[in-house]
Amino acid sequence: MPAAEAYDGGTRLASPEEVAAQCDQPGTCTFRVTDRVVGLFGSAVASVGNAAINCTGDDMEIDRTLTVASSSTDNISGSISGKATVTGSIDTTVTASAQGSLAADLVNGTVQYGPNKDKGPTTQDKFQNTTNATGTVSGSNALHLGAKAGFELAFQASYSKQWQATVRETTRVVFTVSANDEIQFGAINAVTRVVGVLSVDHTGRFIKNVVVDSPSIATSSSIVAQTFSRPDVCLSLRPPGRAVPRPGPVEVAPEPPGRVPDAVHTRTAEGTWSKR
Repeated sequence: MPAAEAYDGGTRLASPEEVAAQCDQPGTCTFRVTDRVVGLFGSAVASVGNAAINCTGDDMEIDRTLTVASSSTDNISGSISGKATVTGSIDTTVTASAQGSLAADLVNGTVQYGPNKDKGPTTQDKFQNTTNATGTVSGSNALHLGAKAGFELAFQASYSKQWQATVRETTRVVFTVSANDEIQFGAINAVTRVVGVLSVDHTGRFIKNVVVDSPSIATSSSIVAQTFSRPDVCLSLRPPGRAVPRPGPVEVAPEPPGRVPDAVHTRTAEGTWSKR
């Protein structure tokens, strides 16, 4: 990720976190999208589950269900991706407003219930953005948009979809492993990268080059099968002349990062495997 840069007007500040922390205070922070990349794939393969070795002497079919969890990251110490303690709330001290550009044929509306000193503890406040125009969010209670809430509003306006910080995908995979080979399933996460500017309203302070990588809204993660030749392990488990210790694959710990597989197969949309 590129480094985020914080400013107070035209003066460069030492720490973006200093500005992001102001979004935790009563008031409003606004996120403006300046660039976006959909379907960007990470370069590293994350291992999923244990590895398995076929020591039977014949080809073996491995049938497993994989669950891959993808989460979000940002370059301002988690202020948007979820590590920050305050992500937006209703505050009753002042009346605030927020603006954002909305896509065509999109209406965003929320109903907040909060304390109002004049009307009792269950006041209903409606907030609605105007379609295909610059909308205004306002109410009798103050609206506090933290860094995460401001990003979510901008994301929905840009993509017409709600932002998801974490996505879990479950896939059944079947792969044939040759004798003396080890199989390690893995995943390459599909990512949507959003770049923008986070501003603290009415202060002149902002952070540019804010980057948020989150699970892709356009495509699923890519499942891969990595194979390694492991006759040494099979010999240690089954010395010459002795029978296989038990039927089925031998479960072992995942391969350490950095070990190069002998072959890599990518699972296609049709459920078949293509050797890379």
